[in-house]
Amino acid sequence: MNRRVLVFGTFDLLHQGHRYFLTQARQFGDSLIAVVARDDFVQQRKGRPPIDPMEKRMEILRDSNLADEVYPADREIGSYHILKKTGPDVICLGYDQRELKSNLEEWLEIHHKPLEIHVLEPYNEHIYKTTLLRSQKNN
Repeated sequence: MNRRVLVFGTFDLLHQGHRYFLTQARQFGDSLIAVVARDDFVQQRKGRPPIDPMEKRMEILRDSNLADEVYPADREIGSYHILKKTGPDVICLGYDQRELKSNLEEWLEIHHKPLEIHVLEPYNEHIYKTTLLRSQKNN
């Protein structure tokens, strides 16, 4: 049986922390699906646009071969249409995606979707965090 694992992320300036996250997530199944945040969501959530636009972030992720499938996030936040489209068995979240975890758990309960959710450990978050890399790039 092919266990499908789904992850959500911005994946801006794909770095070692992202690679570690994706490699960890892959261990929970046979294929890995990455859902990439839309630019307007990143702007709204983080108060600034991503360095690379969504299409470029998706292309970089595809070219990395870290994920088997790469999709843009839903236009409507919280709709989780992507779950119907991709049919994951497991969802892996980053250590910093607590709000997403809470929203997902609520949505899954309301829609009677029994999916495993795992929160993964960070990889040297004091070094490999996009906000830190962004400031280094600007200096």
